[in-house]
Order: sequence, then C-alpha cells, then structure tokens
Amino acid sequence: MVSGSDPALAQKVGEELQARYHVKGILASQVGCAIGAHTGGVIVGITALDQVNPEYEKYLD
Repeated sequence: MVSGSDPALAQKVGEELQARYHVKGILASQVGCAIGAHTGGVIVGITALDQVNPEYEKYLD
C-alpha cells in the first residue's frame, strides 16, 4: 500500500483491509514526488498478492 501526505488515512485503510479481508500483512510506503505531483497529497494505492514467490520473500519481511 502506498500513500501520499496523509499517513492517518493510510493507517485507517490498512486497518479496514485487515478487518474486512483478513490480510496477513501490509507493506506500507510513501509515493514519490512524480506520482504525488499528479495525484495530489491524498492518495492511497493498494495492490494484493494471493501468493508469494519464494525468490522475493526476503523483500516482504
């Protein structure tokens, strides 16, 4: 999940995802300046994985 300049909104969205969909974990990050310039500060992006490739698992800890 990526967010803009509102970490409280991102936290709330993360909590909703866990409550409604029982996600195992959330990777949180902040959008860069290029994306932020086009979307504005109040943005939350979500991507879901249904399985993890063991090759990339080290990046998810």
